[in-house]
Amino acid sequence: SYSINRGANWKEIATVAGNTNEYTWNVPPEVTNNAIVKVAQNFNKSENLELFTRGAAIKSATFNKNANKVITVSENGLIREWDLYNKHVPEVITEIKASSNAIYSDVKYLTDDKFIILSQDNQDNNSVLLYCNTGENKIHKQIKLYENFISEKIIVDEKFRFILAAPKKYSNKIQFIDTSGKFIKNII
Repeated sequence: SYSINRGANWKEIATVAGNTNEYTWNVPPEVTNNAIVKVAQNFNKSENLELFTRGAAIKSATFNKNANKVITVSENGLIREWDLYNKHVPEVITEIKASSNAIYSDVKYLTDDKFIILSQDNQDNNSVLLYCNTGENKIHKQIKLYENFISEKIIVDEKFRFILAAPKKYSNKIQFIDTSGKFIKNII
């Protein structure tokens, strides 16, 4: 759900299946500084958990494989990883303040304690993968996509071996990178 008045009223975005760990949402054109996005998941462990991030719109979020952690990436570069059940309320376990001069468009877990964020630098317009580790409040490494490739979405295979970088605009090219950040090849 989302609210354009700091939580006074909510509009539902969608309800998705329990085995879904991502959802693509087109943000409505309503302009406000009072918007809040709420990600909730129903479990047998608890009736309902809610995450609130104030101050900037959440651009991307994803659950880990066990659905006990979630990462949120805000438009101002605030990256938070939440432990959903550690203390019966969601708790921030990783918090990174990345550059506010970038656009953050996607995030994926590589393992239960490693994740990547897709960003695009506003100054040189290049897409970069940011590698992070749970509990380390910093970016571990940055990998610039090959040949100034501009991506909007990343997909990680089921066995967490490869990353596919999909183009931002219609293109006949995609890139494959292994999960350590090594470029494999362009597919045209």
